[in-house]
Amino acid sequence: MVDTRTGLVHDYSRRRGVLDARLILPGSSMRQDHAAFWCGIEHHHRRKDAVLAREVVVGLPAELDQDARAELAWKFAQAIANRFEVAVDCALHTPSKKDSDPRNFHAHLLITACHVDPSGNLGKKALALDPIHCRRAGL
Repeated sequence: MVDTRTGLVHDYSRRRGVLDARLILPGSSMRQDHAAFWCGIEHHHRRKDAVLAREVVVGLPAELDQDARAELAWKFAQAIANRFEVAVDCALHTPSKKDSDPRNFHAHLLITACHVDPSGNLGKKALALDPIHCRRAGL
C-alpha cells in the first residue's frame, strides 16, 4: 500500500494470521479498496497531529466455528458503523504462534475518527467517539 501523502510504501504481504478483512460503511455498505479509502482519510485530515482512526481489538469466542466468529465480528462492526456513522475496517485474526493461548481468535477494528456516509464520503469529526470531547461534555 502506498501512502500518497508521504510516498512511503507499507508492505503487509508478510502479515500472517489474517483470515479476512472488510471495510464496512454505514447502512450495510462495504468497499473493496482499503488502500484508496485510507489514503482519502489521510487527505481529509489537514492537521499533522490529526487522529485518523482508533483501533479496538475484540476477542471472539473459540467455542464458535470460524463462520460464526466471522459473522459475529461483521455484525458488531456493522452495528458500530451504523450507530456512529463511521467506517470500520475489520480484520479477523487467528491466534499467533507467539501467543500462549491457541483460543485467542480476535478481530482488529479500525474505526474512522470522522463520519462517513454509505457511499464512503467523509464528513466532520465523530464527536461521540472522541474521548476528549466526551470528557469535556461530562459523558
